[in-house]
Amino acid sequence: YGIPSYRRAERQKTLDCLESLGIRQEQIWLSVQDEQDYEEYRAAGVDKRVGRFIYAPGKCAADNRNTLLSNVKMGGWICLLEDDIKWFGRAVDKKWEKITTAQELDGIAQEMVARCELRGTVLAGMTQLSNAYFSSARIRERALFDGSWMLVKRCGLRFDNSIPMFDDSEYCLKVMRRYGRLQMYDYYHAEHD
Repeated sequence: YGIPSYRRAERQKTLDCLESLGIRQEQIWLSVQDEQDYEEYRAAGVDKRVGRFIYAPGKCAADNRNTLLSNVKMGGWICLLEDDIKWFGRAVDKKWEKITTAQELDGIAQEMVARCELRGTVLAGMTQLSNAYFSSARIRERALFDGSWMLVKRCGLRFDNSIPMFDDSEYCLKVMRRYGRLQMYDYYHAEHD
């Protein structure tokens, strides 16, 4: 699990969430992109809570995501998560049922990797809808989703750092252009601020 983080040394919601589920420390990487963050996160002890604490100069979220992605071997997978996630859920009877264990969350990631491999694509995500009433049992192959949960296979594509926002949507478009599809799960959700 890779967390590109910025200016939140004292508020690590995603890290807190992953720890509460029992995700092992060595499974969690956190990346910062400037010297101020590097010092503040170390002072707050964040570097001691993760398996890998990575500092690489950058100017935007895309650079931070690319740093994490470049630390994965070619063909390997990483789950990129926003740094303000409060909980993960699955839709049950039009309501979000919170994921409560590491095994459940790891199982979701494994399900997504297997389906991506089967369908010949390199990207999976969760719905952005915070109201489970609108969820469904479908997996969309042509959709845009935000960076709350982006399960990415390193394949040579990069997040575009020339645009200040929406690099996650732009990455979805790149994947659809090259591979013809991605996997967006309408029945899984990552709730964030």
